[in-house]
Amino acid sequence: MSLRGLLVLISLLAAVVFTLYWLGRGAAPPQTTPSDAPLVKAFAEEAVREIDLACAGAGVTLEKETSLGWRITKPLEAEADPRRVHDVVAALQDARVRKVIADTAADPAAFGLSPAACTVRLGFGTGTAAATLRLGRSSPVGSERYASGEDARLVLTDASLYGVVARGAEAFLEKRLIPADPESIARIALDRPDGRLVVASAEGVWHIESPLRDLASAGACTALARAITSIELSASGPVLPPVDAH
Repeated sequence: MSLRGLLVLISLLAAVVFTLYWLGRGAAPPQTTPSDAPLVKAFAEEAVREIDLACAGAGVTLEKETSLGWRITKPLEAEADPRRVHDVVAALQDARVRKVIADTAADPAAFGLSPAACTVRLGFGTGTAAATLRLGRSSPVGSERYASGEDARLVLTDASLYGVVARGAEAFLEKRLIPADPESIARIALDRPDGRLVVASAEGVWHIESPLRDLASAGACTALARAITSIELSASGPVLPPVDAH
């Protein structure tokens, strides 16, 4: 190649590089997809006053009473287990957007969102708008599930969320004989065949009050409190001995 031809080729390459540079400056930067963003707008568990779950044709409504904890108000009236309610709230707080599919679902039915496989509604105190989340069908690839929230975006979220919220009223019934937190128990009295046993906690230290007065094993008393509060009522089973714990 002659020197003249080489110079022409270099000039052409320089022109191409110059053109690409200026075109690149005018182009908008590529948009990134949010990763692990919260699926539901952040909220405090204490602020939740009502939870409506409508999944697979069945509905459950949970309402928080001012000082008496949670109750099931639909499809029956009964005391609710606060631990199971917490499971739902925590799952919603932990749920993440794994991928944004579209700003709006053009055909919600195609993603199992019309009707939704599960609709969750959180009611808050006065002055705060309720939050609604719809869960659709499972993704054909991967383990995620389609979802749509207040912003109407079509996203993918963890499939495990559906398993937590798609529960019937039976799953929320309070079945514990003594519905209390083990840490809140300060005195336990057991009537046994060989006599009455009473242990009590004062300022974090457990003592035996009966049949004698002495220090008690903190580990043993804590385990006893946990065992008592884990006893659940059963439709069929032996009659349990009386337990006095408060």
